[in-house]
Amino acid sequence: MDIFIIVLLVLFVIVLIFYIVKRRSDKPTASSVMERTRLEKMLQKELTPHANLPEDAEKEDFRYRDDYKKSISPMENTEMMQKEYQAILQGGIKKYKLKDYDGAELEFSKVIESDTANAAAYYYRGLIKNKRDEYANAVSDFDLALAYGFAEPVIHLQRGISNLNLKLYDKAAGDLSTYITLNPGNPEAHFNKGLCEAALKKLQDAISEFSRTIELKPNYELAYYERGRVLLELGNKEEACADFNEAFRKGCLPAKHYLETHCKKGE
Repeated sequence: MDIFIIVLLVLFVIVLIFYIVKRRSDKPTASSVMERTRLEKMLQKELTPHANLPEDAEKEDFRYRDDYKKSISPMENTEMMQKEYQAILQGGIKKYKLKDYDGAELEFSKVIESDTANAAAYYYRGLIKNKRDEYANAVSDFDLALAYGFAEPVIHLQRGISNLNLKLYDKAAGDLSTYITLNPGNPEAHFNKGLCEAALKKLQDAISEFSRTIELKPNYELAYYERGRVLLELGNKEEACADFNEAFRKGCLPAKHYLETHCKKGE
């Protein structure tokens, strides 16, 4: 009986040792884990569908890889963005010239959203605001365009017209004077400057501006009409009536009222 128990214990120990050895052999080693991971990745790669992209598209995708981004210097990245903004800006200008003001404004606003110092985008958006009679918004955009370095003299003409419509005559006259100094041959600028001077009761200066307008553009009927009104205010009825008559002859219908009320024969 004792021998039988001893035999059973020996068999139990043998089985236990065999079980422990088997468990250890089944435990994955570091190398086996790495190998299995590598095989899983290879299998996943094989199972992932690949798009048959043309060569140009593959190059385009390459631009968004992290290693590619790191290889681009900040200066090169800025140049790329500037080219993109310029393309959008030119698209907006094209739409503006085609009188697609909604589409153009969207393009200019898109540029401004990404490039807040883009002076040209503010200027052209200001032009659209002027077209819509949104003069205060136009002035704001022109102010920003100048602040960010827009150097074309025409911005002073446009901002002057905006301020004139807002009845900010001093500011309008200042802008128009700046523009005339830089570009003295524009009849529209002289005409609007004359309107400012008349509103500010600088009547002789107004007459000078309207006269200069007529020199530059003899068929400018509104210049005769406005000069006639200033002359009438100064008491120079004869010259005023001559201007009203010329304005009406050239197609200015409001001049007829002054001809009938102030310029009848015998008065």
